[in-house]
Amino acid sequence: MPHMCVDSTARDASQRGYRVIVAADACATRPLPAADDGEILLADTIHRATLAALQDRFADVCNVAAIQAMA
Repeated sequence: MPHMCVDSTARDASQRGYRVIVAADACATRPLPAADDGEILLADTIHRATLAALQDRFADVCNVAAIQAMA
C-alpha cells in the first residue's frame, strides 16, 4: 500500500542515495479513517496524495508502461 510500505521504502531508499521509481498503477491502498474526525478517506484520495508527496521529493512516479519503456 502506498501510504505504508511503498512510502517507507521509497523515502528510505532515497535517503540512501538510490534513484527511486514507483509504479503508480501497480500498487493500491484502502479507505482509512481521518485522524482528526474519523471521516472515511477514499482509497483513491490516499493513493494519489501519497504518490504526490513521494514525487515531490523522493521518487519518480510513473505507470508501468513508462517504466518498461525506460529499459
